[in-house]
Order: sequence, then C-alpha cells, then structure tokens
Amino acid sequence: MNSESDTVTRVVSIFLGLFFISFGLPFALVPFMMIYDGVIDPDYPFVSLFMLAFSSPFFLAGIGIMYMGAKGVLTGIRGEVTTSDSKFVHPELVDELESQIDIDKFDPPEPREEGWWEEESNS
Repeated sequence: MNSESDTVTRVVSIFLGLFFISFGLPFALVPFMMIYDGVIDPDYPFVSLFMLAFSSPFFLAGIGIMYMGAKGVLTGIRGEVTTSDSKFVHPELVDELESQIDIDKFDPPEPREEGWWEEESNS
C-alpha cells in the first residue's frame, strides 16, 4: 500500500532524526560536563553562577535539537504528514460557503444602475 518514495522518505526522516539526536546530545550535556570537570564549585559562588548562566543556552539548544530529532524519528516510524494548515491536508473540512464567494454580488454597478447597497436599503 505504501509507495517506494513514501518508504524512502520515512527512512530518511528516521536517520535525520537520529543524526539530530546525536548532534544535540553534547550540547545538552555541557552543564553536566562542567560539573564533572569541577568548574562549578560551591566555594566560588559568583563564578559558578556565571558558568551555569553561560552553559544554559547550550543546554536549551541541545534539548531543542534533540526534540526535533525525536519528533523526526517518531514521524518516520508513524508515517504521518505534518503541516501547520489542516485545511490544506483535508480539503473536505473547508466550508463551501467560505470557499465559493459570489463575485457578481460585489461587482460595481453600471452607470445609472442601482448598486447592491441600494437594493438592501429599499427592501
């Protein structure tokens, strides 16, 4: 039932997800490596606070990259198509009244004719 291109896309998604997880792991481990190395020392609170503040963007970036990688792996395993616009994926969800507007109703009137706004005010 799956086409060959769909299978290739899923496998590529899984491998890219694993790559992103592997790439983000060292960045996420920077604060822990600093603790292990002894840079963060309770005897020097200001230096330790600075080093924690310095390493927090690395940690957050690493976690974000690992999250993207995990999402890619799960997408590859499940075979889901994700888009931000659900109406693009499912056109049957679009209301017919919204998608088909009567353009003639909004055309400007010919000279010496009543417009649509005058028809409503008379009735």
